[in-house]
Amino acid sequence: MKKQMPIFVSIALVALLLVVTLLLDRGIDRARLEQVASIPDFEPPEINTLISQEPADKESAMAPDFTVTDAKGNKVSLSQLRGKTVVINFWASWAPPSQRELAMYEQAYRDYKDKVHFMLINTTSDNRETKEAADKLIAEGKFTFPVYYDLDASAAKTYSVISLPTSFFIDANGKAVAYAAGEISRFQFEQGLLACQNSLEQSNGSTEATESTETTEATEIS
Repeated sequence: MKKQMPIFVSIALVALLLVVTLLLDRGIDRARLEQVASIPDFEPPEINTLISQEPADKESAMAPDFTVTDAKGNKVSLSQLRGKTVVINFWASWAPPSQRELAMYEQAYRDYKDKVHFMLINTTSDNRETKEAADKLIAEGKFTFPVYYDLDASAAKTYSVISLPTSFFIDANGKAVAYAAGEISRFQFEQGLLACQNSLEQSNGSTEATESTETTEATEIS
């Protein structure tokens, strides 16, 4: 039995190493997990919920603002992109799901670049990611969508991103409508855009109804 003990210990260590490796492959920087900020009232529905049933009636939360750096070194904030649907994608060059998903986003960008703002945000602050590695993947894939860099992890922390890739769909009024943790298909992407359009129409309808009521009340008073 004593002779078999080292074998059992070795097997246990190998199993532990495999578990740790899987966790590292699925997360961005596991050392930051305890530092991830909580976001009160920021709970957009998971994208698959929109596919399987009608979106919840509750009003979407306003998407928290953040600032990242574009390819030219300029600071760009989410709030600057109001007026169109915004699709945010957090990715890393070392994550195979991100590598596959970027091809889908490239085609979607070519189809929707005049109607949708795309924010493909590289988690450059991750301890396994560098801007050089990200730029190399972009060049090799011949991707043309806008690339942004989260150099200090502030954007990822703001959105509590703990796995890559992760996508968020923001409507033209700045409301967070849906999110997806993990690789999404083109169909799921389209569902996210549809949810943003429905959210905008619902908001505009509510505004028009309120204005109509106020106008009627003012007329009756006068």
